[in-house]
Amino acid sequence: MITDLITAALDHSRSQQHEIHSNWVKLSIKYGSVLPESLLMFSFQRMGQVDCLIRCMEEEFSPESSQRPERVMAGQYKLYLSEIWITGTYDIFRILKSREDDSRVSLIEKELKLIRIPLSKHQIANDKKLTGPLQMETSPDKDGNSKKVEYSPDDPVRSHIMPMGLSESGSCMWHVVDVKSKNSYWLERRGISDKILNLID
Repeated sequence: MITDLITAALDHSRSQQHEIHSNWVKLSIKYGSVLPESLLMFSFQRMGQVDCLIRCMEEEFSPESSQRPERVMAGQYKLYLSEIWITGTYDIFRILKSREDDSRVSLIEKELKLIRIPLSKHQIANDKKLTGPLQMETSPDKDGNSKKVEYSPDDPVRSHIMPMGLSESGSCMWHVVDVKSKNSYWLERRGISDKILNLID
């Protein structure tokens, strides 16, 4: 039964996002030749399938619907899938960056990395390049209170909880720390996906 439900959801999302799915297939053909004797083409298509599924969830989102009892966990499930998509897509673009001289590919790889490192390694990306500790502030708790914390690149048990939220489109977004540019800003999953699909041009 669960298998049937998951299969139906994936099939439906591919049908509903037909153009998006088709473009991911085109990208898989375009970039799959980077590693001709590999499964890179299929990795692209898998992430494209996950993208279609998440896009359907994003398009069904509204503040009102998210409060319905049957939708309470929907945001968490969308976050799980978005984290899987970020991690899998980063691995693809890490390979492409090492083989493609394309500033657009490099930018996408950078944005994915800024999200992926805190998700997978629980630390700030490129933190070894920090010249000293970072003074940071935690996200407000349910009472609106936050506290100051220090993030030191030399601390062997350092960790970083990356703030996240939902954009107006219902897409997951994360507040990243960009050590190289010395800035912090929000990155949206759907925005990164759109940049990837623009590579077709």
